[in-house]
Amino acid sequence: MLELREEGRNPEIALTGETDFVTLKNCVDYWLENKGPQLKPGARQLYHSFADNYYHIFQDVDVERIPAREWMKWFDEIAKKNPKTANSAFSKLRTCFNYCKSKFMIDGTHLEKIRQQDAGAAPVADDRVLSLPDSPKFVLR
Repeated sequence: MLELREEGRNPEIALTGETDFVTLKNCVDYWLENKGPQLKPGARQLYHSFADNYYHIFQDVDVERIPAREWMKWFDEIAKKNPKTANSAFSKLRTCFNYCKSKFMIDGTHLEKIRQQDAGAAPVADDRVLSLPDSPKFVLR
């Protein structure tokens, strides 16, 4: 039971034999399947790219049992390469988990203990202002 607990799995599995739990991949797949078609094509592609890049983390682990510390370690690793990517990953996961909670697929995760500003760096608004040739052309009638 202690080994299962250290792995982030429910220790009751040792008594009940139950191995039915929701993984990160299950949550992301469920969200993409049910919410993805409603997204604009660019956003859908972004979420699919995110999913493809991060499916390998926390494999075969109950998503509700992943400690906040492990999430932060993962975001910190991403932030070493690109802080904005870590922040974006946090945002996408939070969206996915909130949807799964609303559908009673999960009760909650330890990701909720983390503030978005602590996961990498938020994107900065650009100072660029469109010039007349850059702006969309509107036809007034």
